[in-house]
Amino acid sequence: MYRLGKMWNQERDDEPFYIYKNSDVSTTKHWHDCFELEFVLKGSCNEVINGKSIPVSVGDITLITPNDLHSLSKIEDLTIYTLMFASEIIDSEILNLLLLQDEKIIWSHFDDRDFQYAVNLLDYAYKEYCQKNKFYDRFAKNAINQLLFMIARGSKFEYSKRSSPIQTAVLYVQTHFQSNPSLKEVADVVNLDPAYFSVRFHDFVGVTFKQYLNDIKIKYSAKQLLQTTKSIAVISYESGYESISQFYREFKKKYNCSPMKYRKEFENRDTY
Repeated sequence: MYRLGKMWNQERDDEPFYIYKNSDVSTTKHWHDCFELEFVLKGSCNEVINGKSIPVSVGDITLITPNDLHSLSKIEDLTIYTLMFASEIIDSEILNLLLLQDEKIIWSHFDDRDFQYAVNLLDYAYKEYCQKNKFYDRFAKNAINQLLFMIARGSKFEYSKRSSPIQTAVLYVQTHFQSNPSLKEVADVVNLDPAYFSVRFHDFVGVTFKQYLNDIKIKYSAKQLLQTTKSIAVISYESGYESISQFYREFKKKYNCSPMKYRKEFENRDTY
């Protein structure tokens, strides 16, 4: 059974993205609870997504969603940029476009001009990410969205078979957590009996539906506390909690402190 992996190598729990220039890639089949971009800088390989294999080489960029079982094969002298990112940082227009592409692999080839632009963009974003300069996160988010729009402009689509309704459910929760969807609502989306869906979801993800949904909501709230000046009440509401008291209770359970203390400790850390 394949397990749903987490976003790789995040340096901080509040970061909704990860950038890495990589020549030591894994061939193990996996999927993640996030989106992933793989951009080929050197060499070639086959992108294998949901059993469909596509040869890629320099200038090719592939989008992998939380729905996609993924691996690489036939690797030859490969160097790639890997970007992993949460759905919340994607421009809403491009996210809607991506979600309409069910049953398809989304990939594109950049011509010489776009390739060089993308390389420069990623080199700069990667440097910012590694050095953690002021506003580095905004540079990274901007780079990711620019790449997604470039892909949408020149996309090629290949059909794949996404056979798992639980994968679809995971993507649905990731993109609708702010409305606090119930287990029954998500089960209905993937046309499964709620009791059966609950068991399948736990087997697939490793935690209950409620735990998975709450983990997404609480991590989103933590990012909002550190990256915005929004009030606790607004963050609680935007994170999908029905009441501030429930938000406080769940936040303290996760981070062992109140939301206000969490924010203040981060501000004090940045001061010195």
